[in-house]
Amino acid sequence: FTTADVTAPVLTEVTAVPTPTNNNTPSYTFSSNEAGTITYGGSCSSGNTSASTDNNTVTFNVLADQVYDSCTITVTDSSNNASSSLNVNTFTVDTTAPTVNSFTSTSAGGSYKSAGTVNITATTSETVVYGNTIIVTLDTGDTILLTAAANGTTLVGTYTVSDGDTSSDLTVNSFSIGTVTDSAGNAMTSTTVPATNIASGSTIVIDTTAPTIIKFTSTSADGTYNYSKSSVSNVNITATASETVVYGNTITVTLDTGDTVPLTAAANGTTLVGTYTVGSGDTSCNLTVSSFSIGTVTDSAGNAMTSTTVPATNIDSGSNIVIGSGAGC
Repeated sequence: FTTADVTAPVLTEVTAVPTPTNNNTPSYTFSSNEAGTITYGGSCSSGNTSASTDNNTVTFNVLADQVYDSCTITVTDSSNNASSSLNVNTFTVDTTAPTVNSFTSTSAGGSYKSAGTVNITATTSETVVYGNTIIVTLDTGDTILLTAAANGTTLVGTYTVSDGDTSSDLTVNSFSIGTVTDSAGNAMTSTTVPATNIASGSTIVIDTTAPTIIKFTSTSADGTYNYSKSSVSNVNITATASETVVYGNTITVTLDTGDTVPLTAAANGTTLVGTYTVGSGDTSCNLTVSSFSIGTVTDSAGNAMTSTTVPATNIDSGSNIVIGSGAGC
């Protein structure tokens, strides 16, 4: 007589599905101690429906990008004995390449002069691999290497300001890709600069140009100003700088009368002001600044004024201020 087969096949995992994987038709290998028909449960299926004794490799049908944690395999032998379900290892299908989502800086807002340093961070759409790099080109024209210091979503680097660099609000203009891959092996290809740039969340001004004096003027009325023992005769003098300078900054001007007058920045701004008091024996046909020396004058980035060139626009360019008798004019 014939003995009935009531023993179900026994299944064992041999090779797990790699995870994460950028293959959306991944393979899985299991062993069965009996041949039979394969059935699939959960979120996976395959065209491989016949199992042989020993190892069997099945290739899953096209899978969407997601986590797969409910795939099962069952083998039913010729006597209709079904094995216990074999749970396929949890795996992730990821076929999407990473992109750069934003450029930011953790450096404080403000003005930076030559040798100043600014941190730059690129944030990616997903985890990228340690050591990955991109190269950004700033609106200053400088190129900066950003590197992933660990597996994660950030690549960082440091921009060191050089002489001649300038930017009213630091931004990334473009970037190129060294090597950037996610953990599934998808390589970054897009070099589109994201809408969120450094300037979106920070105001970082790059200023390596020292301020200069661009004109001397006076708000005093035109006319003749004489020395008198009984009254004081004053003339306002204003120096205008090429950019904002710091409160309390000073220069000292020498007038064509020979007098020296200190001019001071009364606030952060572009003007330094002072008052010339006419002295005994002072004379000028049309008051002008002959020269000036610098006390301390810096812009908001800390660039120090060095030029003592008297500008073409002088007091006499817009005013007619005579000092003393005007004899010999």
